[in-house]
Amino acid sequence: MESREKLLNMLSLCRKAGKLSMGFDSAKEALVRKASRLCLLAADCSPKTAKEVRFFCGREEVSCKDLPFRRGDLSKRMGKEYTVFSVNDDSFAASIQNLLTCTNEEDCVYD
Repeated sequence: MESREKLLNMLSLCRKAGKLSMGFDSAKEALVRKASRLCLLAADCSPKTAKEVRFFCGREEVSCKDLPFRRGDLSKRMGKEYTVFSVNDDSFAASIQNLLTCTNEEDCVYD
């Protein structure tokens, strides 16, 4: 399975486990509550929204990463179109970051 598909599957699992806040307001709330472990932005997230999310992430010292997917790609798995996500679990956050930074399939470690 290609890493992009694995990333989508991991996001879907995270959502089903109730550990994914979707949408700007929900993600911001997770950041303020200190529940967020990682924020993710869709490739077509507006610059204004991305700037605001990165501001809150910086304030709360939470990593913010860009996803290689547009909101339409993500909506097929998430049910609605969102461009901002907050991963609210250490294990899911670590796995997703690994999938995002993994460039050489042989070096990837999947939990």
